[in-house]
Amino acid sequence: MDAFPMLILCGGKKFNKNLKEIENLRLHCPRCQNNSVMAIKKREFFTLCFVPVLPTSYGEYLQCDKCLWNHKSTRQQILSLKNQSTQSQVEQMIAMASQPVPSTPEQGAVYYPSNYHPNNR
Repeated sequence: MDAFPMLILCGGKKFNKNLKEIENLRLHCPRCQNNSVMAIKKREFFTLCFVPVLPTSYGEYLQCDKCLWNHKSTRQQILSLKNQSTQSQVEQMIAMASQPVPSTPEQGAVYYPSNYHPNNR
């Protein structure tokens, strides 16, 4: 019996989509100061031959389209930000970022150093 080499490709894939009922919500970003923070549902999968096979993480996030700042959040926290002024939105997002993240399969969001800015590369 002859053996032949076989190539198996594996990797990861991220799927992001806007949260239902609040897909048009735009919040003020605490890092880049733009009104470009959106509420998204993020899911990551292990892929085998480009087919998503096993979920590795999931959750609801606030993510800025401009500077890619993001923070793991809950739907209740996002809805509480919806009717606030810009200044109080920023204050509450900063306060949420300093609180511990609820335990989930993925441990939190991406945090950048305080002196990081996407335009200073």
